[in-house]
Amino acid sequence: PNPNPNPSPLSLIYIMIPSSTLRRRKVKKLKESKDGLEYDLDKGQERVQPEFICCFCGCLIIIVAMQMLAWCAFAYSTRVDAFPVDTADIEADGLRWVRMPDGRVIEYGVCGHPNSKKVLYGQHGYGLTASFTLSKMNCKWADQNGVYIIAPTMPGFGYSDSYPISRPRSLTDWSLDVKAVLDKEDITGNFYVYGVSAGCVHAAAVAAAFPERINGILFSVPTAPIHIEAMSDKIDTKTRLLKILLRVNYIGDLIAYFIGTFLTAKDLIYFSAPDIRNAISRFQKEGYEDTAEELFENMDRAVRHTYRGWKDNMHVISDPIPFDMKSISSIAERNRKVIITTSSDDTTNPPIFHQWFHVQIPGSRMLTFEPGYGHVHLLEPENWRRAMKEIGLGLGF
Repeated sequence: PNPNPNPSPLSLIYIMIPSSTLRRRKVKKLKESKDGLEYDLDKGQERVQPEFICCFCGCLIIIVAMQMLAWCAFAYSTRVDAFPVDTADIEADGLRWVRMPDGRVIEYGVCGHPNSKKVLYGQHGYGLTASFTLSKMNCKWADQNGVYIIAPTMPGFGYSDSYPISRPRSLTDWSLDVKAVLDKEDITGNFYVYGVSAGCVHAAAVAAAFPERINGILFSVPTAPIHIEAMSDKIDTKTRLLKILLRVNYIGDLIAYFIGTFLTAKDLIYFSAPDIRNAISRFQKEGYEDTAEELFENMDRAVRHTYRGWKDNMHVISDPIPFDMKSISSIAERNRKVIITTSSDDTTNPPIFHQWFHVQIPGSRMLTFEPGYGHVHLLEPENWRRAMKEIGLGLGF
């Protein structure tokens, strides 16, 4: 009788391989059964020839290689230009827009008192849009203190047009974009500057281009070039990995595509920014649920038109800054405040980033907040009011 009446799946695969590909050899106390397999009569076990193992491994390698080629082709397909923005989408969200000479559209929003002399240009952080700068808390504060907030959206986020892939954007272009927004709002005099996180280098570009027009600057938890990032062991590992991968062509495009297509804002924050995740939990416990929801909704809005902002802007905030940061010190020399906020529990942009920013601008001053809200400590109302008072805003009409 057959010692193995129910051959294993491996045995069945072995049977399907043409006999011409196998080298049969005699083994003591072996005989060939009717099903073509060799059996050890003493142990009742089938023996698979070494040639089969090589064939199986070869097939596995081919399958893996085909999968890798498929992923490479998919990544290649994600490195494409975004469709032009439809300005009707901007207006539908209650925002405004301006068209640049090269045809790009920059969306922006406003709130507060339009005739006020206290104008604040505000720049959002990475993966957000103008409407987050115009949060309920910020606009209520502006109404109470006679401030006019003007907030543009970075290219590639929300409904601000991306640059073509063939033309990487530079920070030196951003000051011209912001000037076009200010001109459309008839802002010809001085103004205050506020930037948060990745928005700080954008705000710095504007301040460096128009230092004589700046009344005061607030940089909150600024980013720093990649060589400074490499020196820090305080940045969260997942945050660091995401930033590194987004810089790589095709891989970064593929990741940006998945962020824009499959991940929600909650998924992204919970995975890549633990200090922000902890702050959101605290906001919810303290009764600031609206703050958390506004953040989630705005991050989702940032990729509603295209995912390109996540990839195209990473080199902008991590490359060496293309202008002299020390030129901003002339603002401090005119007795205008240049404040940089920091918190020890920020693992998205650790304090070494903020210290680097401070060193680059002689005359600037650090403003330290107690740990608890990490990277987003200015979303706490009292922290926001305190920071704005430091640069001369928020003192009432």
